[in-house]
Amino acid sequence: MTFRFLPDAFYASKHQPWLDEAKYGNTFDNENDKKKRDDHEAENMYNKDRMMHGKKKVGQSKDSETYRTWKKRRAEMETQKPRMTEKGVKFYDKKGTGYMKGGKKKYD
Repeated sequence: MTFRFLPDAFYASKHQPWLDEAKYGNTFDNENDKKKRDDHEAENMYNKDRMMHGKKKVGQSKDSETYRTWKKRRAEMETQKPRMTEKGVKFYDKKGTGYMKGGKKKYD
């Protein structure tokens, strides 16, 4: 018995053709599995959004028009978020209102 440092796939020969990935491919990364994985991922994301935001906002299924428009609106809000926080975090205290950025308060 010989000791091998590398996995068996590196030692594929004509006597072990099932180890040759170039000929038979990787069984865990084919097109059907990729599509199933993407569908499951989309379904999980829809379920998460529905739990967090409710079915009235999100819609009845991941393929509904309401969910598509809601996702677009959410993506637009995410792109605007950095602009909203350029000034810093809004605060209110007894001196007045302003924005706090870098631990320093700036009053309006």
